[in-house]
Amino acid sequence: MDSSVTLMGELEAAKAGITVMHDRWDNQSQKGIIKVGTKHLKHLSASLAMITSIQGKKVTARSLGVSGTLKKAGKYIAG
Repeated sequence: MDSSVTLMGELEAAKAGITVMHDRWDNQSQKGIIKVGTKHLKHLSASLAMITSIQGKKVTARSLGVSGTLKKAGKYIAG
């Protein structure tokens, strides 16, 4: 995520371990899961707020919730 590198720098972004879980993306609802270390959760939230466009299209990225496991995080994209 380019916005996280802009906010935190390359080293801190690498330490955060931000991973977009492509296999957990629901194209119909446009929802997905981003994995991050718990110490860097606030940085991720700030990074999401900085996203204004993706591939030239205006977007709004926001967090729907936080979970300790990927299995439980699925409830946020399920419906």
